[in-house]
Amino acid sequence: MAYNWQLGDWPNFTFQDIFAEQNEKFRQKAAELIQLIKTVDNEAEFDFTVNSLVDEIIASSKIEGENYKKSDILNALHNQITTGEKRQVRFKSSMELVKLVPLQVAAFDTPLSAKLLFSIQTLFLSDRNPQLIGCWRSGNDEMHIVSGNAHHEKIHFTAPPSTSVKQEMQGYFQWYNKTKNLGAIEKAAIAHLYFETIHPLVDGNGRVGRHISLSSLFSSLGFAVPLYLSEIIFNEVGKYYHALNQAQNSNEVTGWISYFAEVVAKAQAFAYKKIQLALPQGKLMRTHSDKLNDRQNKALEKMFAAGPKGFTGGMSAKKYMSINKVSKATATRDLKQLFELGILKVESAGRSTHYNLT
Repeated sequence: MAYNWQLGDWPNFTFQDIFAEQNEKFRQKAAELIQLIKTVDNEAEFDFTVNSLVDEIIASSKIEGENYKKSDILNALHNQITTGEKRQVRFKSSMELVKLVPLQVAAFDTPLSAKLLFSIQTLFLSDRNPQLIGCWRSGNDEMHIVSGNAHHEKIHFTAPPSTSVKQEMQGYFQWYNKTKNLGAIEKAAIAHLYFETIHPLVDGNGRVGRHISLSSLFSSLGFAVPLYLSEIIFNEVGKYYHALNQAQNSNEVTGWISYFAEVVAKAQAFAYKKIQLALPQGKLMRTHSDKLNDRQNKALEKMFAAGPKGFTGGMSAKKYMSINKVSKATATRDLKQLFELGILKVESAGRSTHYNLT
């Protein structure tokens, strides 16, 4: 069977006109989410959105089998945007990954270009061989998407030859930047499929492709909003790869857009639930912001980052000591103050005292 890019109608994607309701719901849910956040204050909109973008970076990397510490990336972000006490950043990659946040926030106002894509790839893969990033793939070897090992390798997809990548991407940029008549869901879905099919990079295609999809959704809204796209994909990664594989056999992409619309709906529902749970604590923190020190803020950020699942095992003095590199006396005093302010509640007492968010 031929792949989509080998067919005579490539890249003229067609689909049924059945997504008006999903597009309307997407806009409605985005507006509801912003209104929910603004029940705290206008500044909270920025905080929640940035936090979700850091989560998106981590989840998108996790899909590719790479794990990063959110606390380290948040420390790098803290050092970039504040003039207060600097926090320790253990990994150089965190300092590069955090630069993706402003790129994503401003995505709705930035045309897509080779320079921008290379920047995104380089930030995602800052620890790679510099000769393999910041450029289109080249060479005579075929680009295969495979699973299994060297002895039992299964080829799922073969991308266009590298000699055609530059021309294909010129067509891609023209399509992305000039297409204004598609719904938000359709454009973001096709943008991802189209990019993954060309597979223009040696490495990082998945991460860059998901970044583009999120940018496209933000562009359709005219603003960035918390949206856990990669989190949902990671939780159902088998379904993601199956849908992508099926879509690369034809340029009739109704099935792919339907799958993507489902992911977007789940990503919005997840964002709403996560923020709904975090709002009471967020209000408390803002009420008492003048009473909290950097150590307490750092520990609370880790607890909030756990989201709906909760911080495993609660926060103990021992964990607090490890996070902030302080003595037990300091940890105990800081935690007691958070309890007295009503930000934390005691889950158990005595030798095994630990705290959770109220």
